[in-house]
Amino acid sequence: MRWVATVGGVLLLLLGAACASGIAPGHPATAVTPSSEASATPAVTTSPHGNILIRSAAPQGDVPPGMVLTVQYRLAIVNDTTSTGVVPVRVPGTLASFQTHTGPLFVFGLGRNVSLSGPGFSDPNLTTTSTLLDNETVFQTGATASFDTQLAALMTPFPYGSIALYAQWKWTLVAQDGSEVNSSWSPAAPELLQPAQYADLLSIVPVQLAPGGGITSCLGGSIVNRTFSLHAETVRPLNDFVQNTNTVPANETNSFCQTIVIPSNVAPQPLIVHIWDYTVVTLLLYIVKVSLVNATKLNASAVLGLPPVLYLDVGALVVTVAILLWVLGVRRPTEELPETPDPRESMPE
Repeated sequence: MRWVATVGGVLLLLLGAACASGIAPGHPATAVTPSSEASATPAVTTSPHGNILIRSAAPQGDVPPGMVLTVQYRLAIVNDTTSTGVVPVRVPGTLASFQTHTGPLFVFGLGRNVSLSGPGFSDPNLTTTSTLLDNETVFQTGATASFDTQLAALMTPFPYGSIALYAQWKWTLVAQDGSEVNSSWSPAAPELLQPAQYADLLSIVPVQLAPGGGITSCLGGSIVNRTFSLHAETVRPLNDFVQNTNTVPANETNSFCQTIVIPSNVAPQPLIVHIWDYTVVTLLLYIVKVSLVNATKLNASAVLGLPPVLYLDVGALVVTVAILLWVLGVRRPTEELPETPDPRESMPE
């Protein structure tokens, strides 16, 4: 699977890269420098819990075509009460966001499994995403960059509270001559992050439906006595309009399914389905894109034999700009969203 990035909604291919200082020869010396770390606040927020959201210094100034922008992150165990020696961590899809004069530049990363053991951080070379900047890019002066898991929690096999982690990220710009400019690892003093307990998303169907239809999700794994909530929300405006919350009974040891019904008066549009864990704190486990279409289009797809879009697990997650803007705190919940391109529309199938 390939990594992708978008600048103002234009799809770019991502390549591989690395990490000190310098710019392409012959280009203005105003090219890239890290902005003040003091402007990056807050460093990390964990609300909803268990997710990563880090704001930090950003590239500044004019970058010539042909440079490679690399994003890396790393994790470290701070506290482990499981005594298992190795802690497998499921990291959701990631999103690094940079502000340019032509609009936001997004670098998406698919979900990864990271195995942690002993002291020290994980190898960031195993959690690296890179993109080639085909065109001249002008980063906004004074802007900050952000790295997040788009509200979704990291997950481990262990109950919430058993594991505490640190998370850091950095970016690097690599010129064609190999010279580099990079940020420091951020934040310098990480806050504790407590992952959710893993729950398998066995299925979520359908991912295309007409108003008045239902959406059913089924979870498996260690789910007994845990409380899960299935939500659907519109994107423009952001409105969490239907929910179904249940605690898994003791006899449901293999799988547990929940259904929500989309009211018949909701207009056809893209919807976001959330699966939350409410057992201890609010933990967002999965985000799935669903298409609400009119019945005529739905029937036509069935007649033509068109395959439905497969559901996205948290590893393949690319959340809408509506959610991104909410995460970054640039809109109030009651405000109408601007006409910003949805990054998911540029993603390959």
